[in-house]
Amino acid sequence: MAEDVAIEPIATSSTSNVSFKTRARTIDHLGRGQIADAPTAVSELWKNAWDAYATNVSLNIFDGATAVAAVFDDGVGMSASDFVDRWLVIGTESKV
Repeated sequence: MAEDVAIEPIATSSTSNVSFKTRARTIDHLGRGQIADAPTAVSELWKNAWDAYATNVSLNIFDGATAVAAVFDDGVGMSASDFVDRWLVIGTESKV
């Protein structure tokens, strides 16, 4: 189900009103091509740890029926308000 999102018009018209709508799969479309493969994903997680001022970062690989890789770090996480006001805002200029 689409959600209506209010935007300020760049031009006004007396005959019509339009609104911006998005669907849940928008995130999938925006992220497509950003993380192309597993090495790129691990590299991105490593960079996130660096950005979070982590002093310890580890990569654990669990080779079972389903292979799993997990990156753990001791960096500074996001506050709830950073998550809502910055991370969940598409196109934000702020690097959390």
